Amino acid sequence: MQDLLNNKIIIDMKNIMIRISIAFTILTTMILLGCGDNGPTAQEKTEALLVSAQWKNPVVTVDRIDQSTLYQNFKIQFGHNTYTSFCGEPLWPTSCTWIFVDENATTLKLDGKLEIQISELTETNLELIFQNDNTTFTSGRSMSIKGENKFRLKK
Repeated sequence: MQDLLNNKIIIDMKNIMIRISIAFTILTTMILLGCGDNGPTAQEKTEALLVSAQWKNPVVTVDRIDQSTLYQNFKIQFGHNTYTSFCGEPLWPTSCTWIFVDENATTLKLDGKLEIQISELTETNLELIFQNDNTTFTSGRSMSIKGENKFRLKK
């Protein structure tokens, strides 16, 4: 009788150990899956869209007044923390560096100075807004107007 009781205790202990092992395995798996990669960050997503094409065909307003003729041939191509532009001077140097100002990737800082807000960024549209505090009128294409500059670009 004692042997039967001892065997039952051993079997019960084995069942308890198996259940604890299964529960531990399930819990560990859930924790590991919860700590996995949550996908690209906002900065990675924004950068991927920025560098995906050359942005062109600008519609430019300064303080809500159309100034597109000043930048009719403007184009910009973003790379990883750099960009090149065409027909954008003096506001847009031919080449420049940029960084994100915030984790949400809604603001760029060019050459550590000018902050530019990304107000829209989709697969086909890019809208950039910044405050220009200088007016420059010189010969040729080097012109800019003081005020809130909004550049709406397409791929």
